[in-house]
Amino acid sequence: GLLLAHLAALRDLLEAAPQPRPREVHKVAQCRHHVLAHLADPALNVRAVAARLLCSADYLSHLFRCETGQPLIAFIQRQRVAQARSLLESSALNIEEVGRAIGYPDPGYFSRIFRRWTGQSPRQFRKQTCLAIRHPQSLRVAPAHGIADGGRNGTPPGHAE
Repeated sequence: GLLLAHLAALRDLLEAAPQPRPREVHKVAQCRHHVLAHLADPALNVRAVAARLLCSADYLSHLFRCETGQPLIAFIQRQRVAQARSLLESSALNIEEVGRAIGYPDPGYFSRIFRRWTGQSPRQFRKQTCLAIRHPQSLRVAPAHGIADGGRNGTPPGHAE
């Protein structure tokens, strides 16, 4: 009897939990769109996106995390690294140019972020990719950590929140 009463009370609490309002969902969609449209902008960060969407950085971060399950900064970094991987695989741009193309004018910082999300430097990634293209049977390219999992936890491998 007591257990059933507690379970019923818990169910009532869960059912009464506030559902996201359409305006909040729309703000997260606007946020994603803005990030994807401005990946090359070195000034792209949580504060800049929040200012563009006329809200505070804390509010936008909280809203984004509640809607997507990942921090906004992780989403930005993950999208930039995914674009960098594509450029490293398909273009002749050097590492510094790839970094600038995705909004990281400092090549050292770009390499640190890239390594955090993929487990290897941009140079190692390009070398491995070129080998895989030339000799596909001799080398298997492992999926990038953090990106291959769809960013489910929103953090790079080895980085607990």
